[in-house]
Amino acid sequence: MSESRDDAIQAEAREWLVLLNSGRATPAQRQALQAWCDADPLHAQAWARQQAFWALLGQLPQSQQASLLEPPVPRRRLRRFLLPALAACLVLAFLLPPSFWLRGWADHYVPVGERLTLTLEDGSVLRLNGGSAIDWRQDGALRTVRVYRGQVDFQVAADPGRPFVVEAGAARVRVTGTRFELSGEAQHWRLLVSEGRVIASDEQGNERETTASQRIDWLDGRMSVASGFDASEASAWQRGKMVFKSRRLDEVLDELARYRSGRVLLLGDDLQALRITGVFDANRPEAVLEAISHNLPVDMTRLPGLVLIRHAP
Repeated sequence: MSESRDDAIQAEAREWLVLLNSGRATPAQRQALQAWCDADPLHAQAWARQQAFWALLGQLPQSQQASLLEPPVPRRRLRRFLLPALAACLVLAFLLPPSFWLRGWADHYVPVGERLTLTLEDGSVLRLNGGSAIDWRQDGALRTVRVYRGQVDFQVAADPGRPFVVEAGAARVRVTGTRFELSGEAQHWRLLVSEGRVIASDEQGNERETTASQRIDWLDGRMSVASGFDASEASAWQRGKMVFKSRRLDEVLDELARYRSGRVLLLGDDLQALRITGVFDANRPEAVLEAISHNLPVDMTRLPGLVLIRHAP
């Protein structure tokens, strides 16, 4: 099969997956997907590959993973292809950073340690932190951004006739014009509203109006109640700073990953709850690791591309 035909089939499989994951697929469209997979074994393989990749990125909401990963193809034919593919993906997922997978996938990707300001065709302005990856599309009735991972500040151009929708895992945010930030990856996302109001929702269709200075979290598909947040700390990244006020160590390391390449692993679940306070230059991410090493009861082992943190003896 030619490379161009393979690319076209993979692109079509991605379109099917986006449609089914959007929650807007009709029974007729699901039947059309079944017919598409039955029409050619290469279609069925492409469908399985795209599902495996989306599951790896954490982009399939938990309630949909079981049904989406039960593909409309015979089990025996799928198993020969999918099980080796999933095994390879799991090995690569540990060895390679998320940025490896996203560089060629997303419409816009920002390398770790960099920031990008993006002006969309509708006049909306997006500020993306390091490691962020998004897709953007608009049609006559809707403007849509899908966030795969990262931290994005949205300043949405007002257009009451065309809602602006952001999709990220199980998180959904709908506005017509306002300013907010969405950050996270996989099944953990955080919404911070700076101006105006937005409608936040989850994969079950539960909606919650969120106004300026309020925060919403999604964890494993569940949406939290609204709470407040420290606006100065939250916007520090746009000033080139990392600000932590008694922040959990696991949250600090998640933010550090936007500025520093390589993995940092905590060897012990109870290490996650240790707390860090400080203000750091985003251009000097190693200073955060130095502060952890000097101020917390931990030992740090540095390996090529990997830092291991364990309890101090």
